[in-house]
Amino acid sequence: MGTLDTRMNFINAFWKLYEKKSIEKISINELCREAGYNRTTFYVYYDNIYDLLDKAIDVMFQPIKEKLFASGNFHDILDSKLIAEFLFDAFSSENHNLEILFKRNHQWIFGEKIKNEIFRLIKNSYGNPEADFQNIEGYLEYHVSAVIGVMKFWFINREKLAEEDFVKMIYDISSKGVLNMMLDEINAMENKVKP
Repeated sequence: MGTLDTRMNFINAFWKLYEKKSIEKISINELCREAGYNRTTFYVYYDNIYDLLDKAIDVMFQPIKEKLFASGNFHDILDSKLIAEFLFDAFSSENHNLEILFKRNHQWIFGEKIKNEIFRLIKNSYGNPEADFQNIEGYLEYHVSAVIGVMKFWFINREKLAEEDFVKMIYDISSKGVLNMMLDEINAMENKVKP
């Protein structure tokens, strides 16, 4: 069994336990029993349970990251519906683990990874070392934080909104702006009330 298999066995065991209990209540011994390894093997790969959580999120985020960087540059992503595709891919493939992450209030780690990778892509795409990215970094902070908040809302209310509709809602908010979307909804409600 190779290094990648060992890492994935620990990660899979982690998600299985994390679904049932908070990270603070998962012991390394219990995790090792679940994964089929001893403590020494665990510490070869991870510093502690939080390091394992971080690596588990990295694995979950890897397909999104690959798709982001395969696109070439951030301008192409913004000019197309690739953002919606990224979101849909994330929800389709890692929905269960994402839900666990949100349930345990560790979604901010996922959000930080998204922000860091998108910011890195932007800087690489427009590699002027003299460029001031402060405003873009602020926009990104605002937007990713908002998307993470809406994702949490969806996990709580998922019976009321289909996955496809949720991804479309995030895309629409992202492309049209939240204030415009709210105004459209209010106008639509007002039009329904008028005789």
